[in-house]
Amino acid sequence: MVTLPPDPALSQFIKPTLDTLFHIDYSWWEQQGLDLNIKLVSHLCHDHREAYAGQPLDEKIDWVDWET
Repeated sequence: MVTLPPDPALSQFIKPTLDTLFHIDYSWWEQQGLDLNIKLVSHLCHDHREAYAGQPLDEKIDWVDWET
């Protein structure tokens, strides 16, 4: 079975679920002159900001919380 992506015009009416696929359009961030890494870090809680302080923003971190 082939599943097509939803029509972008209807996206405001679609509620994402745990099964909703997503992707990050890195080129959009680049075209806008924005840095996704800075945006992501801005959403970290205080404890995690401290834990990752000094970590280079371009270094990838693969971390999974198995409880969530």
